[in-house]
Parts: sequence; C-alpha cells; structure tokens
Amino acid sequence: MISKFVGRTTEVMKLLTPKYFLVMFLILISANPVLAQSNAELTRAEVYKLQKLVDLLLANKPARRAQLKDSIRPLDAVQTKARSRVDLLFNEGTAFEVGANSIFRFKPGLRRVQLKNGQIVAETIFELQEGTIVAIIPPGGGVTTVEIPGSGRVESSFDLSSPTPQKKSNSDSFFVAKKLDVVSIGNFGSTPIKVFNQDGTQFKNLESGKTLDIKNGVLGDVKTFDLGRFYSNTKLGAALGPGQENLLINQPPQVQETFRAVRKDTIAAWQAQQKWIEGLCTLNGRGVASTLSSNCINTNSDDPLRTFEDRRDVVVPPRQEPQIQPPITEPPITEPPVTEPPVTEPPTQPRAEPPTQPPNNQTPNNQPGVIR
Repeated sequence: MISKFVGRTTEVMKLLTPKYFLVMFLILISANPVLAQSNAELTRAEVYKLQKLVDLLLANKPARRAQLKDSIRPLDAVQTKARSRVDLLFNEGTAFEVGANSIFRFKPGLRRVQLKNGQIVAETIFELQEGTIVAIIPPGGGVTTVEIPGSGRVESSFDLSSPTPQKKSNSDSFFVAKKLDVVSIGNFGSTPIKVFNQDGTQFKNLESGKTLDIKNGVLGDVKTFDLGRFYSNTKLGAALGPGQENLLINQPPQVQETFRAVRKDTIAAWQAQQKWIEGLCTLNGRGVASTLSSNCINTNSDDPLRTFEDRRDVVVPPRQEPQIQPPITEPPITEPPVTEPPVTEPPTQPRAEPPTQPPNNQTPNNQPGVIR
C-alpha cells in the first residue's frame, strides 16, 4: 500500500514541471481579461467605429481611407474630416474617441516609470495636432500621456506607492480639444489628471468635473463644468453618463467591458458633483431649493466640446437663456410752463370836472335874474 502511494506521488511530482505551471498561468490570465490586460503595454489599436471620412496615415506608407478593423501601431495616425469621427480600441482595453477635424497620432512609449518595488511600467504617448479626443482608460492601465505640440501635455495619474505595478483601482476619463492656439482639457473621471504647460515647467492637477484652457502654452484658471449637461449635449463620451448604458448594446464585447468598467467611476463622479451642486443652488420662483442647472452656480460653459466639434448633424435644443428685461425708463418730469396772465390797463375814468357854481345874479336854471 505504501509503495503504491509513493509511486503515485512520484508521478504527480513529475507533472508539476515549470512548463506545467506556465501553461496553468496562461490559462488563468486568458480566463480573466482584467488580469490579462493589467500592466500590458499598448502596442496596437483597432478601428471599431467609423463615421464618414477618415484617413489612415501609416508610417512610411501612403495615406488611405480607413476601414473597420484596421490596425494602427506606433507612429501611425488617423485624420478625420468635417462631421467625421473614428473610435479606437487598444490591445490592453484603452479606448480613444477622435472627433471631427482631428489629427491623432500613436507614438511609442519613450519613458518608463519605475515603481517602489523596482518594477518598470511603460508610458504610452499620444499626440493631438488638432481637433478633439476623448480618452477612456480602464483600471489597471499604464501611464497615458497626450501631447499637444506647441501647447502642453496631459498625463493620467499613476500610484507610485502601489505595491503592485498598476494604477489605482479607478479609471481615467478626460477630453482634450485643440483649435488654433487654444486647448481645452476637461476631466470627467474620478481620478485627478495633470496638465502641463508648453515647456513642462508648470502643471496643475485637474479634479473630476474641472476644466482649464491652455492659451499660447500658458495654463489658465481651473473652472467647473456641468457633467450632466456635458453627457446630454455631446456625442463623444456617450455611454459613460447617467442613463446611457443602453448605448453599448451594439458595441463589440471588449468595448462593452471597457466602458462598463469606466462607467462605475464616471457615474460616481457625476453623483458627487450633483451633491456638491445642491449646496450652490439658488431659490426658484416658488421659493424652494432647485437643482436645475439654470438655477445653480456654474463657472464655465456647460459644454466644453461644443466649440470644437462640427455638430451640424446633431440636433441639440437651443439653450434657454434668461430673458433680460429692458430697463424701465421713467419719462422726464417737466414743469408745466408758467403762463403769466396778460397785463390789462385799468379803464381810464373820465376826468371829473369840479362843479360850476352859478353866479349870484343867476338863477339855478342859469337864467339871468329879473329885476323887479
């Protein structure tokens, strides 16, 4: 009996070779997409959504019209025309949505980030020459940098204190919009991002629901934008806002997985802003608190992307601006003219002549006296 047990143990130990453990590890990571994507470098992307005219600018190859399932690799770029867009899904799960009139390039990672445990994680670099992009980075991704030539750059956050070579458990979601010499950056995720000026000597942390402009390479002030109205008014970033999960139904499975992982954080960021807005609301006409955007404090445009997208194909209800009543102009008070009554001369009385006494020798009838 003992010899049989020893024999079986020996057979089992022969199976537990390094090759066996390698096979089991590959099976585990293939069964867990999140584990498989974590700490992976971005090496390629695939076009999973295409609208109208988009060109594929391949490195060392002539440009051609992009098609669904086209691949782009480092040094490749995409260029969108008016009222066009292209959505890209990278190999580790990061998604980029590229709006109209944009040139977006995928650059190889030029920098490596060393964690406290000594492990190295690659940085992925993108370049936006013109237009608008939305970055949707799931939990566990590496450092993502978007460079804006002549203006500055944006970096996703990274937890250098983490004991494992991955980011914080939260995702990153932000937009970058460049038109001429002005760049607008907005964060609608739950993790802060860093925005650097042109020469990289200054940066500002951008929390959720915050935006700033870079003009001529100089960082502007940090402002607040309305996340709820952002989701309802823009097509880029759709499916990440409240009540928009049904927009994922027709997307590829891996795209759905990325968006659902990121939605947990974008919805949490939106809810946090709603609670914050409640403390800034004014009273409405009935004298009760109201959380309508029109009644609440808002320090910035409700739709940071509206200026930078060609949205002629999108029907958006016009914003209801409060009607400004013209000032009431009181008519000038004028004194009625004083009319002086005409001066009339008093009637001229005939001059009274003194009575004439008749002479003594005359009668009252002025007859001469009769001498008797």
